[in-house]
Amino acid sequence: MKLISVLPMLFLGLCLTFWSNSAAAALAPTFTSAPTTSGLLLVGKTITFCAAATDPQSLPITTTYDYGDGSSDTLGIHIYTAVGVYPVTVTISNGLASNTATFSLVITEVANLWIKKQSIKASASGKQSWQAQYIYNADRTLVNIFNPATDSFLASLGTIPSIQIPNAGAQKFSGSKPKFTFKSAKGVIPSISVTLDESGQTITINATSETFADKVPGMFHNAVQMGATGFFLDQTLDSSGKFTANSGYRSAAFVVSAATVKVGKAGKDSALFSLFLGDPDFAFPSASAAKTVRVRVSNVVDQVVLEKDLTKSIASKAGKLQSGKDTTIPSGKFSYDSNKGKMTFGLSKATLIGLLTTSEEHVKVDVMLGDQTYTTHVTLFAAKAGAYGTKMPKKFTNFIPGKIASATAPTVISTIPANSATGVAINGKLSATFSQMMDSWTINTATFTLMQGTTVISGIATYAANSATAVFAPSSNLTLNTVYTATITTGATDLSGNALVCNYVWTFTTDTVADTTPPNVISTNPADNATDVAVNQTVNATFDKAMDPATINMDNFTLAGPGSGAKPITGMISYDVANGIATFTPESALAPSTLFTATVTTGVMDLAGNALAVNKVWTFTTGAQQALVPVPLGAAAPYGTFGGGSGMTNQGIFTVVNGDIGTTGASTTVTGFDDSVGDIYTETPLNKGHVNGRIYTAPPTPGGAGVGGNAATFAIATQAASDANAAYIKLSPASMPGGSDPGAGQLGGLTLPSGIYQSASGSFLITGSDLTLDAQGNANAVWVFQMASSLTVGGPGAPRSVILTNGARAKNVFWQVGSAATINAAGGGTMVGTIIASSGVTFSTAGNVTLTTLNGRALGLNASTTLVNTVINVPAP
Repeated sequence: MKLISVLPMLFLGLCLTFWSNSAAAALAPTFTSAPTTSGLLLVGKTITFCAAATDPQSLPITTTYDYGDGSSDTLGIHIYTAVGVYPVTVTISNGLASNTATFSLVITEVANLWIKKQSIKASASGKQSWQAQYIYNADRTLVNIFNPATDSFLASLGTIPSIQIPNAGAQKFSGSKPKFTFKSAKGVIPSISVTLDESGQTITINATSETFADKVPGMFHNAVQMGATGFFLDQTLDSSGKFTANSGYRSAAFVVSAATVKVGKAGKDSALFSLFLGDPDFAFPSASAAKTVRVRVSNVVDQVVLEKDLTKSIASKAGKLQSGKDTTIPSGKFSYDSNKGKMTFGLSKATLIGLLTTSEEHVKVDVMLGDQTYTTHVTLFAAKAGAYGTKMPKKFTNFIPGKIASATAPTVISTIPANSATGVAINGKLSATFSQMMDSWTINTATFTLMQGTTVISGIATYAANSATAVFAPSSNLTLNTVYTATITTGATDLSGNALVCNYVWTFTTDTVADTTPPNVISTNPADNATDVAVNQTVNATFDKAMDPATINMDNFTLAGPGSGAKPITGMISYDVANGIATFTPESALAPSTLFTATVTTGVMDLAGNALAVNKVWTFTTGAQQALVPVPLGAAAPYGTFGGGSGMTNQGIFTVVNGDIGTTGASTTVTGFDDSVGDIYTETPLNKGHVNGRIYTAPPTPGGAGVGGNAATFAIATQAASDANAAYIKLSPASMPGGSDPGAGQLGGLTLPSGIYQSASGSFLITGSDLTLDAQGNANAVWVFQMASSLTVGGPGAPRSVILTNGARAKNVFWQVGSAATINAAGGGTMVGTIIASSGVTFSTAGNVTLTTLNGRALGLNASTTLVNTVINVPAP
């Protein structure tokens, strides 16, 4: 069995050049779809190859990948080390005959350090000077490429002696965010000054009274080393030694010239962004003649805060776009000059819930022009109360791009109908729910398809952000008693631009009738006429059938109070597809000792288009207390497993971590994993576990920067360790007292509501029977389990599971373990929740081939974590 055989399938628009069949084609296996790839097609990034095939004799199939760079294997996971066009060949064989497919793969590179301008003056000997200005971290990613407090800085131009600023000693940057400066000592030749302005997003270097080793060349080589990250950018100089912008380069990013966000009264907020497009040849509309213009702003956790389609209000003339007056809410304005690559868009009368919370905010900006989507990240600094901004110096010129990073790929976690379902209503819509928030612009009829045999079924594909769900509505009823195939392709990406690893394909069979039964609300939380409800309570309604997520919105689910005629409470609506629960989360705490009225209207519909028969109305009265809420994990949230300073060990080839892994120990303490997306250290991926995320470690030797972690990855891992420890303390009995022990240390066989549970003996067991966590219709129910000593799940040969029911979610389950946690030593079973153990966490034992699943996280604070054929799925936020 090979890892690639259990991965779903995908397509990234590769150009398939030819197919060649062997002479024994009748006996050979056949491709069921074109071989494809996933991941960013960039130098140094992990790319996953997928090939789906069947054999007419039901013989085992071996798949071999020739990557076109002199290497090949049967795994289908590869990293290219140079830019180029590679002829990839995929061979499938049943041992008797084979088939091959070949396609071209283009590997490129893009930089988050850009040349803005530079000039060199050569006069009398010893009187030369040069200046260089770079745009620093132009895409404003969350992972800083340079920290002036801890990282050294090195820069050089051509044959001029290099500038080096260590992170300690007499020479170092001074100042604080957003501006850092360095000046050489008085009398030093050359005289050097360096300014790093994070608000202006620039690095400016000046050197005077220098002697060149040779004449000023026409092409100057720029080398910049920031911590452990190096950039090499070549730039043309004109005859006077000044910067001349190159043409013909490409970048899928904007550079932010200025951005301001102001918070006013509710619904009166505003955002204004000015940007430059790094693609001077771009024209509107694009080659496809698409005339779409959309803008979107997301917060630090990738929640869409503002989204606006400006297509209808846009007029274009001679490469310039200009929006007309917009009276909708939020109102928008937009302008773009393709000749200059300059763009401005603003949104006003908006509600910026969850965008601005601290003095420094990372904001993601997406702009869709025609059929091209461009993305940048902006760091906003709080200039004054209620106002955030960043700006770049005036007289902006062209620039040269260079590299960007990747992140965890999304997956399809459930579908309606389910795979192989029968008796499916002929008038129903289809849905696919993802593991994380998706880019709504990539959910369309090209990426979500329905077919009956080889016939394409027409329809409309939409995306519901409130549930991370794509919905396909056929144009007409489906045919009776017929098999259909639905597909989500790898053209569907998450908000970070990451595609599905492979196409997700499922089938179902229709019934003989249509669904005409209206849905019902079968329970609410709080219940009707409930009293003493927590002031931070979310309001939930559970339906008896699958609902259309697009109809679960602020118009159809409202909360008001107190008294008749009261204004609606503002908040956010989400929908849990798996449990059929709609949730209203108030923007702020409710008033204590107050009567509130919740209403779900007949505007809500099921996937067959049947509406609720009558409005569902219920009331409840608040008390004064607070409900139990999830403990924030901070920088530890993305990790599937963390090994403190002792590292992590994997002993199974079928281990998959859908998330990051990390340790404050050196990379040598991480064994048994491939080097995946993080690209932090190199280890042969054959017979290793796979990490569908990043790997963060310390350097392999103190201060070392060779193969393995570096100062930057160590800083990230250290912050995660610190935040995990902070969460451990917040989960302790000292911070959360009053826990009960209903099973005297034995949780197996119990069904527990939301609450705090503390072991009286110091240890918790889940043996003999499974543990069930019942949310009772509250999708935000939280469980905290506290034990001074150990956690043991499963016994010899008897794996146990934690079962979630009635809306319970893995992201809201926490295990605070005083020593070590051992999960299903014999293999098998499903564990849920975030385990934070003072010592380590162990899943299964060496030699077991039965998969153990953790829907959560395994975080060891002071000891290693060990996985044996374990699948870890980090819960979505």
